[in-house]
Amino acid sequence: MRRPLVESKSYLDLLLGRQEHFAAKCHKYRDGIEDNYKKFSQANGLEQGDAVSPYLFDPAFFIPFGHADDLAVVLLDDFDPVHYLTAETRTTLEEVCLAFSPKLDSFSQPGDGNICCELPDLFALKAPRPGGRIAEEKTTSQGIHSFQQELPLLAFTKYKAHGLTTVGPGLLFQRNLLGAMAAKVQSTVRLLRERMTASESVAALISEEDLDSVKCVFLDLQGPEELGTLVFCRNYSVATTLIASLRTLTFGDVLEQDPSRSLGESLRRSNAHRTIIGLQQRLRLERVSGDVDLLREMHVFRWTHTSLAVSPNAFYDPYQSKCNGFVEALSELQISPGHRCSVEEQIKAIAESCHADRMKTSAIDLSSKEYHRYEAGIADLVLPHGAIFCVWPLPLVSLASVISFLQQCLCMFGYK
Repeated sequence: MRRPLVESKSYLDLLLGRQEHFAAKCHKYRDGIEDNYKKFSQANGLEQGDAVSPYLFDPAFFIPFGHADDLAVVLLDDFDPVHYLTAETRTTLEEVCLAFSPKLDSFSQPGDGNICCELPDLFALKAPRPGGRIAEEKTTSQGIHSFQQELPLLAFTKYKAHGLTTVGPGLLFQRNLLGAMAAKVQSTVRLLRERMTASESVAALISEEDLDSVKCVFLDLQGPEELGTLVFCRNYSVATTLIASLRTLTFGDVLEQDPSRSLGESLRRSNAHRTIIGLQQRLRLERVSGDVDLLREMHVFRWTHTSLAVSPNAFYDPYQSKCNGFVEALSELQISPGHRCSVEEQIKAIAESCHADRMKTSAIDLSSKEYHRYEAGIADLVLPHGAIFCVWPLPLVSLASVISFLQQCLCMFGYK
């Protein structure tokens, strides 16, 4: 016999327990550093200061839309904590992304700091408690930072750069590439403001508050992809617009960010670039010149991979959070063999519990005995949110309604 939905909270409790365990391990590592620093200072008669910056070892948690159950963003000051934290994690790790957080003034132009920011600025805490421990008044036991109250949505994107960006003057190119990305973010937000004034359809999807609050953080990834962005926002339409705009960057956009023209001169002196361009011209039966100006129209990135997530406070209470906007959403469910009919009955119960004006869940009547929708692939059942009939494109639905439905599915199907 199925328990009532309000009592089926074990899966959400498990999510919370994992987050608290990881946060406790981060705080334990930080406390160990502070204790060792205190003992060293006392033994050597040194004046004690802050052993660790207050924004370090204090993770911000998100619940991703995808295969993983938890996503944590934590600032560290060394590589050693990565090994400790991954070894102490209770659950299976799907991915660990290690990145440096570059200083804005190392690549951006003046005025780029309104939307573009650094992680320490978002993670900054109030004065620490006596003894150097992390201030409890700034974060909750669930690891909710103050910025997550205002910006409950996250879009984490990894960017794979073209091979020619890393050979020769690769470091100089990356600095100018980050500058071009910062400039593109600023210009895209300005363009959105103009479109809002000129188009009612854009104004219906994005508000002024969405544009005023969005923050973009740049990362120097240490993995297959070279760069990354963390877009903290209230509206996914803003985040995806920024990401789509960044994907259009060309070599010419990067060269324009170098007023000294040192990057262009370095590329012209690069034997690797001239050889590769010359080989490409031979394959096209063109006159071989090796001129790097031929790169200007080429796009900088080969591919991008984006993960979306929501802060726990918005996930547990989506209609009271500040998440905004509309989406087209599909939920893919993996069903244990032999449980298809049971799952469909439970989904029907969830759909009936949702407010009719907020969301209609399925494109077909799941109670029909004549046919079933079978998904060929990893998932076994696909639920188009907001669709009454099998039509495409799907109608836009409130993001909060999708989060509410996912939360109820986790309660229902997580653990019995």
